[in-house]
Amino acid sequence: MKFPYKDEEFIRMWVADMEFATPDVVIDGIKERLKKRIFGYTRVFEESYYDAFAGWCKNRYDWTFHRKELVMSNGIIPALYELVEYICKTDEKVLFLTPSYAYFKYAADFNKRDYLCSDLKNEDGQYSIDFEDFEKKAADVEGRRTEKAC
Repeated sequence: MKFPYKDEEFIRMWVADMEFATPDVVIDGIKERLKKRIFGYTRVFEESYYDAFAGWCKNRYDWTFHRKELVMSNGIIPALYELVEYICKTDEKVLFLTPSYAYFKYAADFNKRDYLCSDLKNEDGQYSIDFEDFEKKAADVEGRRTEKAC
């Protein structure tokens, strides 16, 4: 197999192939992070994180909350599993739009909650919510688990 381009015709940008100088702002950020001595995921965050997020929520949605109400998660999957348990009672169902991230279903299954799927409408490659179907399923207290895979 022959590579179709000459070396001078492109810039290599593979993960390990960084053929340009790292900007000072990135170097400074790394140095600052090194001082904290914890490199993995952590539930500890600085006041500036809360201030930035709370400010964004206020500016974007005119929504405020107390810092103690901000809960950190180590990732989207653990957050989904915890949210289903916290938000849905054992006799309640999870309603999600499909196609969707498979872990919405897995989180419902893990927490032994039934679920309903509201299919997104695909019109010329553009997805939109079928609000009529979503509203019907959100109001369906007697609905059964959908037979189709979500």
